[in-house]
Amino acid sequence: MSRLTRTTAISASLSSPDSASPTLAQDVVTLTKARLTLLVIVTAWLGFALGYQSLNLSIAGIGDWMVLLATLLGVCMASMGAGAINQVMERDADRQMRRTGRRPVAARRMTPGTASAIGIGLIAGGLIILATWTTPLAVWLTFATVMLYTAVYTPLKRLTWIATPVGALPGAIPPLIGFAAATGTLATSAWVMFAIMVAWQMPHFYAIAWLYRDDYARGGFPMLPVIDTDGRRTFRQILLWCIALLAITAAAFWLGTAGWVFLVVGLLSGGGFLMLAIRLIHRPSPVRARVLFLASLVYLPIILACLALDHG
Repeated sequence: MSRLTRTTAISASLSSPDSASPTLAQDVVTLTKARLTLLVIVTAWLGFALGYQSLNLSIAGIGDWMVLLATLLGVCMASMGAGAINQVMERDADRQMRRTGRRPVAARRMTPGTASAIGIGLIAGGLIILATWTTPLAVWLTFATVMLYTAVYTPLKRLTWIATPVGALPGAIPPLIGFAAATGTLATSAWVMFAIMVAWQMPHFYAIAWLYRDDYARGGFPMLPVIDTDGRRTFRQILLWCIALLAITAAAFWLGTAGWVFLVVGLLSGGGFLMLAIRLIHRPSPVRARVLFLASLVYLPIILACLALDHG
């Protein structure tokens, strides 16, 4: 559903490709980027928890748990469906890239028609579940996320590096969906989560995209690390967005959206994240880029969980 889904491809690229043909079940997992959907589910759940806490409620009764389950299932299905549509649309480019060439549609183990049917079915099913159990706002946010990812971000990737910040928008919406499913509205604390997700995705993606810039070039994607041959613009973006994370943390506390625990943990973890970015910029290397990427995976759940537990 978002640029967050690239982590699936990155995880696969860190291991040696399997010479045996994948099973149908494995192909479906790869097609729908099911492993990465876990991150989407976690952020939606944190948004849901934040929404309930903003109403001074707790998830207690069977009805509450059913709404939560429907929210997570609906978001999960929509995310997996969007991932499938993305792979159908990018199948030709995927064939040119080492880390994506074995995807089921790119490798011609699955037809575009079959993959499209799976994707559309999952998206429709997810929206129906959300419409039945949650709120209209949650449904519309999910639909907007799918459309931004498949109809805007995916084709834009072939045209300009601006696709990267555009892709951060659908990647940041899952917490809003969770909040909206719980409350039917969007409060300031939900938008803080959204802002954190937008800012976080930039160093998260650029760190690993810099490592795989040659692969992106083979696929015909004019990502910033591809057109920025000396890396200066890429590293500048990493630095600025890491600083933005610290500014968002301070602003959330100043606005009364979060408490002291969030502020302290956010500044400490964000400061550590920034130090790793500076370390990469000072002396670029594949190891330092990979460390920054892995650090981003640790930073995100920490900062979002703190906001959910220590909101104003």
